[in-house]
Amino acid sequence: MTYMGFPVVSADPSITKDSDIVVILAPALAHESICREIKPFLTKGAIIGTLPAHGGFDLVARRALEDKIDEVIMFGTVGIPWTTRIIEYGKKVEVYSAKANLRMSFHRRVPEVPALTLLSAMFIGTTFQMGNNYLDCTLWPVNNVVHPGILYGRCKD
Repeated sequence: MTYMGFPVVSADPSITKDSDIVVILAPALAHESICREIKPFLTKGAIIGTLPAHGGFDLVARRALEDKIDEVIMFGTVGIPWTTRIIEYGKKVEVYSAKANLRMSFHRRVPEVPALTLLSAMFIGTTFQMGNNYLDCTLWPVNNVVHPGILYGRCKD
């Protein structure tokens, strides 16, 4: 997928080269390997994060990025900006609703964080707001509380 001629979605980690912001939209179990793969391409001052950041994104990113961790600004959100359902696996999803507001936090506080404005523009209908602490994102328990009940309901018979 491209935007204005630039790739924005790819399995090739080199597309992150010289990027000002890298948004990872992947399950928590993939965060560490993605961070390792993009590490050589991250530049000083780059903003890197994930939606959502529960599951310890900051911890696995710190381990994967090693010495580069002090050169980047990490962000994460408490949840995802929309509710979706798969229509055709790997090809089509339906967006049911967008959340009006979504909290996000950063490691390394900076006076003005362009990611707040950028993400609000990218995810139309959602306004991103500064959270209190990155632990809000890391420890948000929505998946481990909600999903087992959903799976039980679908699989019990």
